[in-house]
Amino acid sequence: MDINWEGRCVVIAEDERVNYLFLKAALKRTNITILWAKNGQEAIDLVNKGPVDVVLMDLKMPVMNGLEATQHIKKLFPSLPIIAQTAYALSEYSEEVKEAGCDALLSKPIQTDMLIKTINNHLC
Repeated sequence: MDINWEGRCVVIAEDERVNYLFLKAALKRTNITILWAKNGQEAIDLVNKGPVDVVLMDLKMPVMNGLEATQHIKKLFPSLPIIAQTAYALSEYSEEVKEAGCDALLSKPIQTDMLIKTINNHLC
């Protein structure tokens, strides 16, 4: 799939450096601008500075977790797509994730093609 998201911006909210680097590498071919938030509060701060087109939100982070951060972001930017990512079972979190306002949920380890397809569905 040949994708060009030049001029678009994603916030990757991920406290684990190795996970961030994987996501950054996976998205490199799309030309999307990538901003790294190491916790939920940093994600909120980056979204507030804008403009941001999509957020990849890890659920387990220090300072503020991904569900709390999603709720804060959705109050201010209800149409901003937020894609949750978790290493936990999807069924465990799926209801909580929907209630928080996430638009999609990806399970770790994330498959590159599924990541790009999911983001593309929310950008187009």
